[in-house]
Amino acid sequence: MNEQTVHPKDDNSMALGSMVVGILSIVTSCCCCGGVILGSLAVVLACLSRVETYFDKRAKIGLTCGIIGMLLSLAACVVILVYLAASSFGPVGSGFYY
Repeated sequence: MNEQTVHPKDDNSMALGSMVVGILSIVTSCCCCGGVILGSLAVVLACLSRVETYFDKRAKIGLTCGIIGMLLSLAACVVILVYLAASSFGPVGSGFYY
């Protein structure tokens, strides 16, 4: 009558690590190298945490956040490079030509 359901222990530490590192990659995406390094680490950890053909929910979150962190970081690098390239020409309309 009193049946207790036994839940399997959820101890996929690589999936948890992937989720944490993926979230950190989004937070550090304003730094050019932070988001790329942490994002790629989150993707690798998510792939290594896969059990047979099953992705844990936390691994999916880590994979998604890692990809988003890498893309945001690459976008920040492009914006910084465009800003540096535009500022190297000096102010527009200054009249000085070298």
